[in-house]
Amino acid sequence: MPHTQCDNPASISELNSEEMADETSELAAQHREFVSKLAERQSSVISSEDPDFETIGSAFPSWADPGRDAILQPPKPQIHPSEAVMGRIVNRRPDIEAAD
Repeated sequence: MPHTQCDNPASISELNSEEMADETSELAAQHREFVSKLAERQSSVISSEDPDFETIGSAFPSWADPGRDAILQPPKPQIHPSEAVMGRIVNRRPDIEAAD
């Protein structure tokens, strides 16, 4: 019996335990078959053309973790103050600055 979603949850309780056991066994068998195929695929290697050399490597290598490298960013541009701002700095009076 293929797995289908049911709109009526009451019908799930109507399944007898034998049907559920059969479906569970079938799913377990499918899982075992998948795991064996996956293991077979992951264990296959690419052979070198010259038999005196070692194998080249795994035919289907697993993905490596990306690691924790820094995100490289260009330096922020230098922003120079305008002449008007520089003029105010030169002409300011330190005696009227805010005090601590």
